[in-house]
Amino acid sequence: MTPSQIQVLIDNLRQQTAANSITPIMLANILTALNENSAPSQAEPETPAGMLSGGMNWFFGHICQATTTAGMECPLTTDDNECSMQTGNIVDIPTNDTDEPLVRALQTCFVEVSGFITLKVNDSYTADRIIEMYKFDTEGERTELAFNAVHFTGNTQIFSVPINYKCLMTTGETLHLTHFSSSGSSIISYNSMIYLTATPV
Repeated sequence: MTPSQIQVLIDNLRQQTAANSITPIMLANILTALNENSAPSQAEPETPAGMLSGGMNWFFGHICQATTTAGMECPLTTDDNECSMQTGNIVDIPTNDTDEPLVRALQTCFVEVSGFITLKVNDSYTADRIIEMYKFDTEGERTELAFNAVHFTGNTQIFSVPINYKCLMTTGETLHLTHFSSSGSSIISYNSMIYLTATPV
């Protein structure tokens, strides 16, 4: 990475002022970039465009704001405003389109997702709000499900739901992040933060 690219990572890290918003992987990305940048220059092939030196694709930034409807699953996707990302030939990370998956694998890789989803209940309904991540198997059934449920007790509340997920993805597989509530609507806040990394196998 160039010094200016490393500085962008550092500047974005400096802006994370919310409690528990800085993750080990954010620091590791910066330290890795600094370590690789300080290594002696060697005659190596130039890193392909869209690839982080070391063979990793990544994203950290916000989730698109959304207002969900009771009884209907709402897909969540990343927002390309005020984010940092380096994608290329490992994964595709669609942005600003709720019809798209969170991640699409372009080659076999490990994908790790962390962060938090901040949501607000719009009404006084008592219900569980569920944040779910999953892939699809060859028969179109959801597989490798992971979910966090938050129980709201009838008062308007704001809550941050932690996200921590890791899986192996093969070429063409998609990873999805959704929100569901059995009753009452919710607002998914733009202040939600998500961190994605993809490393080839």
